[in-house]
Amino acid sequence: MLFSDITDCEMLVFRCIQESKEPISLVRIMDILEEKYQKDWKRSTVCTFIAHLIEKGYVTGTRSGRTFYYSSAINNKKFTEEQTRQFIDFWFGGSVSELMSAALTVKKVPKKDSAALLEQLRELEK
Repeated sequence: MLFSDITDCEMLVFRCIQESKEPISLVRIMDILEEKYQKDWKRSTVCTFIAHLIEKGYVTGTRSGRTFYYSSAINNKKFTEEQTRQFIDFWFGGSVSELMSAALTVKKVPKKDSAALLEQLRELEK
C-alpha cells in the first residue's frame, strides 16, 4: 500500500480513528478534530474525508443501529514506520543521521531519552 496518497486533511481524520482504542463514531471524530486540532469542519466535509479513507483502504466502517463506527483497516505500526521512512527519504535523503542531527538541534533530549537512544544504537551495532 502506498501511504503517500493520503492528504493532510485525511491524515487528521485518520489519526483520530487510528488513536481510538475502539471503533469511533463520526460525532466523536468531529469532537476530537475540534478539541485537538482546532478544526471545526462540517459533518459533510468529515464524511467526505472518511469516504476517501475507506476507498483508499485505510478505514473500515460498520453500522450499529443508526450510527456508523470507523476503525483503522491497516496495521498502525506499519503505517507509522512507512510514514517515517517516507519523511526521512524526502527531507533527509534517506539519512537517519541527518534526521537525528536536525532533531537534536531543534529540541534538547532529556537524559532518560538519551540513555534509551544510546541503547538502541548499541543494539543496531550488534
